[in-house]
Parts: sequence; structure tokens; C-alpha cells
Amino acid sequence: MKQGALIRGLSHWFAPSCVLCDAVSDAAVSLCTACQQDLPWLLHACQRCSLPLDNTALAVCSKCQRDPPISDSVTCVLHYATPVDFLIKRMKFGHQLSYAKVLGYLLAQQLKQSNVPLPDAILPVPLHNARLRERGFNQTLEIYRELRRSLDIPLVKAVTRARSTQAQSLLSAERRIENIRDVFAVKEGASLPAHIAILDDVVTTGATTNELARILKAAGVARVSVWAIARATPQE
Repeated sequence: MKQGALIRGLSHWFAPSCVLCDAVSDAAVSLCTACQQDLPWLLHACQRCSLPLDNTALAVCSKCQRDPPISDSVTCVLHYATPVDFLIKRMKFGHQLSYAKVLGYLLAQQLKQSNVPLPDAILPVPLHNARLRERGFNQTLEIYRELRRSLDIPLVKAVTRARSTQAQSLLSAERRIENIRDVFAVKEGASLPAHIAILDDVVTTGATTNELARILKAAGVARVSVWAIARATPQE
């Protein structure tokens, strides 16, 4: 066997398998091309909240025109639907940190292709120390680690979660706002850059990211973007 053929054979043998179908991945991530193409991509969405828009001529939905969120923009790249919900749940609750690499890679590639304005720094949504001890990791920080491989943007470390709260996923939209109010704090004396992107895994009602945007702007941040893997459609 010629050396080139041998190297190609070995590369195929040791190539990572797709996390969804176990086929050999031919990309820079453990997700084959076919499964990437079949993902529920969010193709046209409101620039302020990232809810899907049927009318491609619109940039901002009617709700955000009436009552815009505190953040300046929200960018999500996928619908929170099969198999994205499986990957995120397994990452968060099944300790499958390799899925964070897959999700971070997908987000990074879409952000680069969409030419969104890049922030000065990224703030993964902080976890309270009690939740961090329970889970063992912050999933948004794990996503950030992969994101930084493609987008060399520093981390914001000056924001903390001041108290423990109920899981937002268990609450109604109204209760989520109450649950998250005054939860976050900027460390005293911290100097924050002009443009920060909040990084989350899923945006549902936007209560968490809106509260973070509020305290960032109160601390002098001029522009707050939100980046997330997926956008869920809130249930009425």
C-alpha cells in the first residue's frame, strides 16, 4: 500500500464519529455533513428577540417594535427542536461535555458567516456556586471554550450570580421574570468594555438575558448582544 493511501486509511479509521448517527465525521467536528444539513436551522428571525419571522421583509417583530428588550440584538442559530434539544439536554444533564464542542462549533461557524458585529468580550451566563457544585460545570462556559477557538474574544469575569434560584425551565414566563430579578451583580470596581455578548445555550422567554443586559447597561456597557445556540418558542 502506498504511503498516501495508508495515511488516508488511518485518518478514516481514527476520524471522530457523528454524535447523532455514528457515521464517520468528515468535518472539523463530531457531526457528519448530512446531519449538519438536517439540523433545524433558524433561517430568518427578529433581530431583537430571535423569534422566527414568516415575513422575510421584516427585521423586527411587532412585539419588539412595541416593547423592545433591553439587549440590542439576539442571535440564535437553531430552533430548539429535535435533535438540538437532545444535544443540549444531554450536555447539561448527562455530562456530555463533548456536545458543548459540537454546539460551540456550530454557533461559531454561523456567527462568522452572518457577519454579526463582534463584541469586545463574551459573558457566559453565570451559574450560582451551589448549582455549579451540583452540576460540576457551567455549560455556557464550555460552549465558550469552543467558540474562542474560532473567535478569539476574551471572557468577562466580573459578573456573578448573587443568589440561587429555581430552574427557569420549571417556571411560567411571568414567574421567570420574578425569579431572575436582581440575581446578577457586577463586581465592585470592575471595568467593563463597551460591547459585551451574553452567551447562553437556549433563549426561551429572554428573562435571563434581559436581566443580565439590564445590569450590564447600568454598569456602563453601551451595547449588549445575546448569542445562543437555540431559540425556543415560549408556550402561551
